[in-house]
Amino acid sequence: MKTGILCKASEFGKIIINTCLSKNISINTLKLEKLLIIMQGVMLSKYNQALFHEPVIYNNKAGFVIPRVDKDFVYGAVSFNETETEYVLLLDKQHEVMYEVLKKYGKYNTFELEELYPFKKLRNMIESNGKSVHVLYLTI
Repeated sequence: MKTGILCKASEFGKIIINTCLSKNISINTLKLEKLLIIMQGVMLSKYNQALFHEPVIYNNKAGFVIPRVDKDFVYGAVSFNETETEYVLLLDKQHEVMYEVLKKYGKYNTFELEELYPFKKLRNMIESNGKSVHVLYLTI
């Protein structure tokens, strides 16, 4: 197992899926992406460290997405019902960020997350100036 290094978003996604299932939090592919994006922003703003290395892009149809997560998991709002095999161990600060984000945002569905800050603010910025947002610095 890899410990505390920059990994694929999908590997962190597996940990999020398993945590959500153990806490009876509904989770699907689209919601997973939104939670990962929030966690990435919080990690960058709190610790100046990225959680994963894949880019976050804005897609007019799906909003903010991580293409690699779409590739590694089924694309769309497919719900997860079984645990995933984990191949990484999170550092304490990564666990802290994950639990902090799940506590605040886990109750929302994908569409509600899209309408919350930071997504709505970032979407408005992109739509108004036509530029991409490559790095998200967020506070929760």
